[in-house]
Amino acid sequence: MKKLTINDLDLDPGLPDPDEAFDGVARTWRHWRDMKDEVDALAKEVNKKIDHWKSKILTWIETTGAEQMNSAGAWFKPTVKYSARINKDDRDAAHLWLRDIGEGDAIQESVHASTLKKLVKQFDEEGIEVPDSIKFSTYTDLKYGRQS
Repeated sequence: MKKLTINDLDLDPGLPDPDEAFDGVARTWRHWRDMKDEVDALAKEVNKKIDHWKSKILTWIETTGAEQMNSAGAWFKPTVKYSARINKDDRDAAHLWLRDIGEGDAIQESVHASTLKKLVKQFDEEGIEVPDSIKFSTYTDLKYGRQS
């Protein structure tokens, strides 16, 4: 299968030269933003297909009892992955357990990134000085919406 490149996309909708006027710049930006939205939507559909076929492959391997299967120039092997978190209400008991089993070093105090960002924004807006120990920066982004 040929790899898709940026050159394979319809990139030139015949828009005016962006250097001519703001209208040209805005329309060119809008074209690229619309193209990104289309690519994102396509990626979502592709991911659904990938998940569907991955499920079929895993079922096939499970049914045969094989540890691994090879086909189409690739190998396929089920792998167990883990995800873990501790609820606030269970934190003390979980931390006690980790200490009891000798894994107390795994316990760290931390602040979630989104919470810290919200607090820094609030402090900045209220004129409260943020200490140097907290590193933060600001940048200007472009919000957009579609006209009806």
